[in-house]
Amino acid sequence: MLGRLRLYSGLVLFTYLVSHLANHALGVISLEAMNAGLRFTIVPWRTLPGTVLLGGAALVHVSVVLRSLYLRQTLRMPAWQLAQTALGLL
Repeated sequence: MLGRLRLYSGLVLFTYLVSHLANHALGVISLEAMNAGLRFTIVPWRTLPGTVLLGGAALVHVSVVLRSLYLRQTLRMPAWQLAQTALGLL
């Protein structure tokens, strides 16, 4: 179950990141394009359900990472797992 929670919360955070960076990419075209894109890229996250979803996903994602670190016997881990843990905390 924790694996699914981590996956779903990570997908929500990834969706936010992609929409945020897409809005920045629209700024390369023009400021007007960037402002027009706000309606699709940023505004959904500024609603109450979007804020709760984004905040909850961040809280769940960090909590799952901290729990996995707490349950480890040692902090020695392969490079891929270290990268996954560090990115989960970021």
